[in-house]
Amino acid sequence: MLFTDNIVIINETKKRINRKLKQWRCTLGAKDFRVSRAKTQYLVCRFNKEEGGIENEVNIGGMAISRVEKFSL
Repeated sequence: MLFTDNIVIINETKKRINRKLKQWRCTLGAKDFRVSRAKTQYLVCRFNKEEGGIENEVNIGGMAISRVEKFSL
C-alpha cells in the first residue's frame, strides 16, 4: 500500500480547486487510491485586499473539508 502526504493544489478560486480535487480523486480512484477527506485541509491566501466574496466551500465528493489558518507538519 502506498501513501503520500503534503500535496499542494494552488488556484485562484475555490471553484477551480474543487474541479482539481475532483480530477485528482477520479484519477487516483481509477488506480485504487483514495484522498482522505478527513485529513485534507485548505488554506486561503488573499494577496489582494480587493478580493472578496464568499464562494462555495472546498469539498471532496460533496463533503466539505476543513479550512485552516496555517498548516502544521
